[in-house]
Amino acid sequence: MSKNKLRPCPRCGYKGYYEVNGLDETRVACSHCNFATNPYIDRDDAAKEWNRRA
Repeated sequence: MSKNKLRPCPRCGYKGYYEVNGLDETRVACSHCNFATNPYIDRDDAAKEWNRRA
């Protein structure tokens, strides 16, 4: 389980969620606009990318 709390979507402000694909890779995606991170093996890496802001 990730220790990083997900911030709101950087594009629209809605809630993000973890999405796991068939290769056991995890990405974070927006529940509203479908913006998403790249897939990562480590869930924490996906959360860090999601939470990073310009």
